[in-house]
Amino acid sequence: MNKRGIIDVITLVLLVVIAIAAVAAVWMWMSGFLPGILPTTRVAPEPISIASYTCDATPPAGSEEITVSVRNVGSRAIPAGTWSVSISRLNPTTGNWEGPICTYNYAAANPLNPGAVEGPIQVSCSISAGDELSITVSSPQGSTISASCRAAA
Repeated sequence: MNKRGIIDVITLVLLVVIAIAAVAAVWMWMSGFLPGILPTTRVAPEPISIASYTCDATPPAGSEEITVSVRNVGSRAIPAGTWSVSISRLNPTTGNWEGPICTYNYAAANPLNPGAVEGPIQVSCSISAGDELSITVSSPQGSTISASCRAAA
């Protein structure tokens, strides 16, 4: 048997297969197929911390207010956008958190630079003196931080 002839045929078949695969890969990339199935890199949201907060249940009823300020403790600016504040209340009987009992969306017009503070953000909420509350703040990027407080009279 002529080994030289068989090697030439195998080489030709491999070259044709490689060429077809290369054309298919270029076509899928150009048509947008590959970017849709390949994982995309997501930038993690910048970390935030609660710089200060108050929970005030001072009468008259309806004037109750939770105030919170948030600090960017990351290394990049948090883009302008909507901050979300939600308040939950601890049910003393069941020991479960109820709520959110109120939410507030705050539209920040400017980015929050590293080390800078956003707020105070004031949330009106029906609370009573002694209520155990949880304040949760979410940044426009999706970073979330929580703090607990007891409503003061």
